[in-house]
Amino acid sequence: MDDWRQRVDAVWAVADDSNEDATLAAIDALVGERPANDPEALFEAAGARDFAGREADAEPFYRAALALFDDGMPADALREALGALAPHLPRYGRAVTAYAAALDDD
Repeated sequence: MDDWRQRVDAVWAVADDSNEDATLAAIDALVGERPANDPEALFEAAGARDFAGREADAEPFYRAALALFDDGMPADALREALGALAPHLPRYGRAVTAYAAALDDD
């Protein structure tokens, strides 16, 4: 596991005991370290907004990450990003997990 993923996981590990805005700020700081079109970073940004109760703000990030998939990103990369994100989405984790499992390379 790379250092960035470990730092993201560390933020999520204490998220339930932290202020939602502080969690969002911490995730956004980490997202800012990655390229603007990094699908894993986009999903983390979306997940942080979901966590903070800002579902409408999360949607553009989810769509951006999925548009990258539509532009030819391999399905296994998207599955990995979704798999990393799903445990952090109390409301949508099951749906995201199911979507990831249904992805097909064809």
